[in-house]
Amino acid sequence: MPANTSAAEIVLLSLRNRFQEIANKCIPPPTEIAFLFESSERGNRLVERYTGPLVAHVDGKPIPVHKCVMPKSARDECIEVADFIANAIGGHANHNRLGRPGFRKDFEAVFHGDAAKSFILIDRVEQTPAVEVGNRR
Repeated sequence: MPANTSAAEIVLLSLRNRFQEIANKCIPPPTEIAFLFESSERGNRLVERYTGPLVAHVDGKPIPVHKCVMPKSARDECIEVADFIANAIGGHANHNRLGRPGFRKDFEAVFHGDAAKSFILIDRVEQTPAVEVGNRR
């Protein structure tokens, strides 16, 4: 991982790029997007630090992007579903790290069988050398 870069920064910046990609593939196109994060003392700071103001464009037009932080104690269905998805992802990441083949059943239940579902596997981060721009003499 590049120096002075946290895993949270990489994941949250990847998320910013990913929602734009997904929004452009939706039919009908979304009129707004919402991100719901489970509240935690550490997580709230990271979300704010690395997501900043969120903007999306669909068909070249800006659409509202809402960012919400909700406590687990709210017992909202969205948080419960997100928790199940996060556990499936974490379990599958560990499955991969241990070199086990295939997919875990909970991961398959979440991500297979519907073209509208997708995931990003970030298994390494590399820092590329800076490219010098301009004329050389």
